[in-house]
Amino acid sequence: MGLSRCAIYVSATTVLEALSVVRAAGLLPLNVNSRPAEDQSYIERGELGIIEENGWALIFGDSASFFEEGALDFLKSASRGRTVFMWLTQSTCGGIWFELWKDSELARKWIEVEGRVVENFGPAISEEPTGVFSDSPLNEDLDEWSVIELAEAVTGVGVSRVFDEPFTVFSAETAN
Repeated sequence: MGLSRCAIYVSATTVLEALSVVRAAGLLPLNVNSRPAEDQSYIERGELGIIEENGWALIFGDSASFFEEGALDFLKSASRGRTVFMWLTQSTCGGIWFELWKDSELARKWIEVEGRVVENFGPAISEEPTGVFSDSPLNEDLDEWSVIELAEAVTGVGVSRVFDEPFTVFSAETAN
């Protein structure tokens, strides 16, 4: 595993609405700089890339940005009247995590750290490959791409759109 990223897909949302969501959550301040990025590899720690694709806004960043206590608490409010799918991978601890929220209710949550499932909440969703996100700590078919492919199945936003195409990157405004 070598990917340390987090992606949050918010249905029926524009880039500006997604920016408002991350500001309200305290992930970005009110005053931000924006710049284009060729692809996700140009999104640095402390920055968030946001795009709109297939009726979803995708908020993308380094997974370390989301490890602060409460950093993901906004998923509940962001899902009011819509669906939110979040995945996070962390190479240092071998972590894979996803959550599915529907209309402010957590429908599914699954977390694995260092090959051990530490949380498995809710019934499997229809898009999940059978048995991949189970309680089994030794699932050989599971890696970071499994959760990214699940996100594509849920949202219709392709893996190539997430990794190989441009983003608008937002960061805290700095004083000159």
